[in-house]
Amino acid sequence: MKFRETISYPYPIRALLPVLTDPAFLLRKYEAQGAHNIQMLSQEVCERKSRICVQRAVPVSVDIPAFAKFMVPAHITLIQTDSWDKQSHAGQWDVELVGLSAKVVCQMQMVSKRDGTLQTLDFDVRVGVPLVGGKLEELLARDLRQKFTKDTQVTLGIISSVIAEERELA
Repeated sequence: MKFRETISYPYPIRALLPVLTDPAFLLRKYEAQGAHNIQMLSQEVCERKSRICVQRAVPVSVDIPAFAKFMVPAHITLIQTDSWDKQSHAGQWDVELVGLSAKVVCQMQMVSKRDGTLQTLDFDVRVGVPLVGGKLEELLARDLRQKFTKDTQVTLGIISSVIAEERELA
């Protein structure tokens, strides 16, 4: 199942990318969202590219119908890899849902606009379970959309705080 979301930031790309590609930012963001068992699995951050892989457990926040309760636990362990090409302002999330035959890939692109930056996120949710995979994709997509709203609020709050701190130090 595919869907698109956007985030409008009141900051230029040059201020956003250093924050979004900082491993400490991701850990702080996931903690603020209520994830637990957060573990940094790997990080490669350099001038042109970044690749950060984090594992965390998150609660499922949508009601699971009876037919899927045995397949979807109350908490899901995610392994998420965030990759960015800092020159093209393009990125990708790869999310593995441990224990489920499911994967989420999200292509990201940032573009400058007069009053900041617009980030477009194109999600593709895939569940490899015969007969009920499509229904599970819909459930996961609904859960992702709910989490996306919270993620965006947390992200904007942290970025605003980090940028304000940097301005004070300058």
